Amino acid sequence: VMLWMGDPLMQTLMSPPAENGTRPLIFWIPVEVKNSPAYEITYAIEAFFIGSATETSILIDIILIILLVYAAGEIAVLNENIAGMRLSNTRQREKVEPNKGLKALERSIDEVSISQTAYVFSEDSSDSKRNLFVLDRNDTYWKLHSSLVRNIRHHEVILTYINDLEIVLSTSIYVLLLANALNICLHSFGIVALFQEGATSSTVFKEVISFASFLAQTGLFCFIGQLIIDQADRLQFSAFSCDWPQADETFCRSLRIFMVQAARPLSVRVGKLVELSRNSFLQAMNASYTIFNMLFNLQTAD
Repeated sequence: VMLWMGDPLMQTLMSPPAENGTRPLIFWIPVEVKNSPAYEITYAIEAFFIGSATETSILIDIILIILLVYAAGEIAVLNENIAGMRLSNTRQREKVEPNKGLKALERSIDEVSISQTAYVFSEDSSDSKRNLFVLDRNDTYWKLHSSLVRNIRHHEVILTYINDLEIVLSTSIYVLLLANALNICLHSFGIVALFQEGATSSTVFKEVISFASFLAQTGLFCFIGQLIIDQADRLQFSAFSCDWPQADETFCRSLRIFMVQAARPLSVRVGKLVELSRNSFLQAMNASYTIFNMLFNLQTAD
């Protein structure tokens, strides 16, 4: 942006405004602006609006990218929490007997075969329902199942967040991807035309910078969307990596239900058509190249 605003100024300093009255934006104005001070005022106004629009666009992109990165980060945290579900007594036993793997395996199999939800006798006579047994919240299997419940609730919150994020990004990112695909095509065509016409180095450099900025903006959104897909695909493997062989049947049943839910593809879809992913970026580049090739062939034929 600074180069775009500064290039006409550099050309003007080298020659009088009357001979070279270029401005950052070339459009028709109903008054004569080549003479001073009209030229300086018009130049300052255009530079201000270009800078303001660019900064606003950058800030909006940063906010949207933060929302996408936050979703990917939450899924990554969920992967770590699910894979880290362990029985505390198993960890302690492995520290005490690190070289007795066979005995530890046999003992864990015996625990799984006889494991049931633990209950303790209640001596509280004030209970209106006269429950003689209550759930032992100090039981290791109960703690393991509670950690699974917390992770399932975390997953539900992430799904709700992704749905809300699609509503926010649906129109804006979809229009942005379409506009960037068209701009990439036109700028690539313009670069080829400038090389053929022998344009100045500053003009070619501005075209190249603009082409790279549109390409980077499109790729940034698509690759962060791919990061969300990759993290979501890890959920099943993280669930399988937890300490389920030593858990009770209640935990295993809940874990299977969670794995079925996690098997559903999770991604950010904009415009209800385009999925933010690596494949979408390649498709956008393919569409841009197709349009560029068509325009280039038309120009060559003429």
